[in-house]
Amino acid sequence: EVELADIHRYFNVYRTNIRAFSTYTAQAQYVPMTLFKAEEQFSPNGSDETMGWRAVAGKNLDVCVVPGNHYTLLREPNVKVLGERLQARINQACAKAEKVTFA
Repeated sequence: EVELADIHRYFNVYRTNIRAFSTYTAQAQYVPMTLFKAEEQFSPNGSDETMGWRAVAGKNLDVCVVPGNHYTLLREPNVKVLGERLQARINQACAKAEKVTFA
């Protein structure tokens, strides 16, 4: 029950994502980052647990594995785990920020 207009919209999103992917070059960042990664990976390339993010973040990258896969990560019950872990990271960042003083 998919309408032709839906297919056109999905295709346009897909095409835009491909264009962005092919022209974007990530620059190294020197700030703490957290990668929320699905426990179940579809990629046959299982050798890089950071899926390339280590090249951008270096040793500033924290990998947080969440139950589920690419599609179920944002559905119950996995989204609850994701939310809890995201909240924990936000709380940690806030606690660190409170300790920073400016002269």
